[in-house]
Amino acid sequence: MCLRLYSEKRMERDFPDETSPEIMRTNLSSTILTLKGMGIHDPVEFDYMDPPEHDKIVAALRLLYLYGAIDMDGAMTQIGRDMAAFPLEPALSRMLLASIVHKCSSDMLTVVGMLAVDGANVFYRPSMEAEKAAATAARQR
Repeated sequence: MCLRLYSEKRMERDFPDETSPEIMRTNLSSTILTLKGMGIHDPVEFDYMDPPEHDKIVAALRLLYLYGAIDMDGAMTQIGRDMAAFPLEPALSRMLLASIVHKCSSDMLTVVGMLAVDGANVFYRPSMEAEKAAATAARQR
């Protein structure tokens, strides 16, 4: 049994027959960092099942270089190895590592915890009018 939320015409017109692989649609910095952590030194020449665009790989390498995760030669730094140990996006793991130096780890853990939630709104918004006013005041504080 197949239930559709859209008409057959709209399905044929607006939806592709196949979706593109996730590696083609996402930021590759996390993938590249993982590959580097696994000992794959040249992610550009890696044999991907569905190879991403060369420009996206280069952009991810550049971003990892800016984070300090790789050096000029593309080798992983100690910071990169530490970043790869976190199950987070590289930007978030770099923020956590920097917070140690700046002595604000407790605050940064809260920020990263809120940012690491995929697609969810971390702020509760009540539906009752009295509660809405209290929530708005608390959020402003």
